[in-house]
Amino acid sequence: MLVDSGSGEPNEEAMVENSEITAGQLVLVATPLGNLGDISRRALELLESADVIYCEDTRRSSTLFSAHRIAVNGRLRALHEHNEASLCDQVVAQVASGQTVVVISDAGTPGISDPGARVAAAVADAGLLVTTPPDRRRRGGAHDKWSIDRALRDGGFVPRKSGEREALYAQWMHEPRTIVFFESPQRLAATLNEMVGRFGARRACVARELTSSTKRSFAAPSRRSRPS
Repeated sequence: MLVDSGSGEPNEEAMVENSEITAGQLVLVATPLGNLGDISRRALELLESADVIYCEDTRRSSTLFSAHRIAVNGRLRALHEHNEASLCDQVVAQVASGQTVVVISDAGTPGISDPGARVAAAVADAGLLVTTPPDRRRRGGAHDKWSIDRALRDGGFVPRKSGEREALYAQWMHEPRTIVFFESPQRLAATLNEMVGRFGARRACVARELTSSTKRSFAAPSRRSRPS
């Protein structure tokens, strides 16, 4: 689960249940940090089939495509820190029209230390699907789903003892970074109720089975994450 620092006002209608989306999708695909062969088969399939691919540097990305014999066919578009804000509406429109739009960076995962967070947030706020290929990462997929900001704090597992939880919440109260933590299904509802009372209207994302084809996530301001 992710809880953000509370900055920004998301569209409160942008609560998304991944399995119910029938329109297009924005897929954040991680690319190799060094060896061009260090990329998953699923990522390559997405690069082959995507309608549009946004990348930091079209020349560097073309090298990756050539190494894996993937035809570009005019699908590459530049997306970097200088033009990302101006491209948000365009990307939202493409996803809304049913296209599969992929965002990649020169190396690594878009939106964590590279461009991609703004367009992902815009697509999520429009109530459209933002996702990642299933892989071995635990937290990357959840962060990409909501793309709250680029700085993360790993909160580990929430303590079972109430006193320890209260001490942890006190530490998190003024934390400026997005907090990533883990909770068991049996305690999740109670933990969310506690956090709603303490953190108010911060945005939150609950995600499960991120490395599986059955992954699901729910994103909303935390006051609307309270279980009914």
